[in-house]
Amino acid sequence: MRTNKQLLTDIESLSEQVGNQKEKLRELQSDKSSMTTSYYIVSFVLASVIIASAYGIPKLKHSYEDDLAFKDTTISNLKDESIQTNIQLNKLTSTLSMLSVTKETLRKDLKDNYPELSVKVKDKIVNAIMEEAIRYNINPLILYALCHVESTFRPWLEHEATTINVNGKVIRARAVGLTGIMWEQHKEELRNAGIAESRGDLFDVATNIKASALIYNEYYRMDLLKGTSTKDESALLRYFGGNYPIYVTRIEAKILQVSRQNLYRKD
Repeated sequence: MRTNKQLLTDIESLSEQVGNQKEKLRELQSDKSSMTTSYYIVSFVLASVIIASAYGIPKLKHSYEDDLAFKDTTISNLKDESIQTNIQLNKLTSTLSMLSVTKETLRKDLKDNYPELSVKVKDKIVNAIMEEAIRYNINPLILYALCHVESTFRPWLEHEATTINVNGKVIRARAVGLTGIMWEQHKEELRNAGIAESRGDLFDVATNIKASALIYNEYYRMDLLKGTSTKDESALLRYFGGNYPIYVTRIEAKILQVSRQNLYRKD
């Protein structure tokens, strides 16, 4: 486990790299835009030259053709470089989001912010989160934040009914438990995984968190949703069930709240 000082150093280093990558990407996109403009200008000029060649200047035609080919190759190279830069940026962003966390960190946040929960329930929550985070290689802070955003750590909660599509059939259903699981949508995979046999099982703390981790991991393994830049962001939007960026912002806010205490020296 890295020390707090090492973690802060790594985060600062990654933040700087991300900033540099974004600046480079902006430059590439600007260059590409300029090159594209040049492409159309040259095309226009070339068309004029082709006409003019009939009047005795064929060498100028070839000159513009060569210049156009060079511009086109440069644009293609810039496009490839932009793609690679974006891939690297996404990897850096994903790495940046992976903050080290301990059981003690989570217990302290539960104690400070959710006093209505018993010590026994708090321990169940923390233990289940850490176990499932290890099982699926998920940042435990994401599972922890899901509990907060979906239910503010109320295992008995049932959300308001909403309309969902299950295998082509539109139904009304209510998300339940700590992490807001839609039983009607996920019952087959939860049964197949041996996690839950009925909707009522999801009111159990450990069962609900196990279900959440399974579902989140499946979403994480899918292709990126359009408009997202990391697999975590994409998975969270799928988990929510729609393109609602504020949901991701709320998850990130809770993660920051919990992790902030580990980023700075205590003396």
